[in-house]
Order: sequence, then structure tokens, then C-alpha cells
Amino acid sequence: MSPKSQQCLNILISISKNKSTITYGDLAKQIGVAAQGIGRFLNEIYDDITINQQLPDITLLAVYSKKTYGLYNSAGRTAQSIVFDPNDPVQMAQYLSDRQKVYAQWP
Repeated sequence: MSPKSQQCLNILISISKNKSTITYGDLAKQIGVAAQGIGRFLNEIYDDITINQQLPDITLLAVYSKKTYGLYNSAGRTAQSIVFDPNDPVQMAQYLSDRQKVYAQWP
């Protein structure tokens, strides 16, 4: 994992301990990258943590500003393979359930 991705992961673990979320912009600012560039680090974390280690998707803690959700919930599939639809009650329930798994994994 790259140093920036590790830094990002450490921040997400800290956020999880507070049972909270962080905006993409704030996360990018904390690791010193442009907001538009945060996705590559989140994808690297997702691939390592969720795909390789089969742990909950900690990248779900990164969200849009003014919203409580992010763009994807790939549910263990390839990163960015499932665009999250917050208006779909089934997807929303899965998203919230998956986020609770993150909080349980990193209390």
C-alpha cells in the first residue's frame, strides 16, 4: 500500500472509532492531495482491505459533503463496480449495514 493510502487508511480507522464519516474533500486535505485525486487512494485501500483481506469496506466512511453516503458500495466486488443509489431502499439498507460492519471491525 502506498504511503498516502496508508495515511488515508489510518484516518479512516480513526473516524471509525468515533462511529463517524469524513467528506472526500476533508480526507483529501488531510493527506495533502486534491479532492479529485482521493479515489485512487480509496481504491487501493478497498483492494487491500476488502478484496485481499476480506474485511469490511472501510472506504464507506468517506462521503460527499452535505450527504451521508459516498458514490460506490461495491460490496466485495471490483472497486467502483457498483454505483450507489441512495433512493433504492435495498441499496440503502445494504450500505448502512455495511457501514455498521466497519464500525464493529474498527471500534
